[in-house]
Amino acid sequence: VCITGTSRSWMKSSRASKGNSNSGFAATLPCADYAQLFKTLSIVLERGLFLPQEKPNWNTTDVFLDNRYHTTEVWADKDGNPLHPGTGYWVGGNTKVYGAALFRLRKEDFDVLQHKGGISPEWPVKYDVFEPYYTEAEKLFCVHGQLGFDPTEPFHSKEYPFPRDYQ
Repeated sequence: VCITGTSRSWMKSSRASKGNSNSGFAATLPCADYAQLFKTLSIVLERGLFLPQEKPNWNTTDVFLDNRYHTTEVWADKDGNPLHPGTGYWVGGNTKVYGAALFRLRKEDFDVLQHKGGISPEWPVKYDVFEPYYTEAEKLFCVHGQLGFDPTEPFHSKEYPFPRDYQ
């Protein structure tokens, strides 16, 4: 939950606008935007404890196949069938077991695409709508990279904040 409100209104009347969001990566940009746009205080409430610092953190089998850090909750899908969400409740959200790869969808990913498994429908918005947000996220999360290294990369309005020489 991202809670925003001016420090005065928050302290005196506890009035605040609430925007539901995950914690970690997913909450960072909206909460930062709310705080800057409305000149308010943003608070992200976390669910869970700190992820233990231990060797299995680095083992993909422990993390993703054995679900060492995932909840044991069972959700239900739209038909009421059991669904194991593969999510974890840690300070920082699922970002704690994130592989540290921040990629952009390609321009064509927003169009109808035929895949081996079927058709991916066209998005109601296109890449150019998301591009400024990708750029802002890359700046916020100190993404390293070099434009032109990947021949399939989409348009970037700015260079990566931390260019890297791949030679």
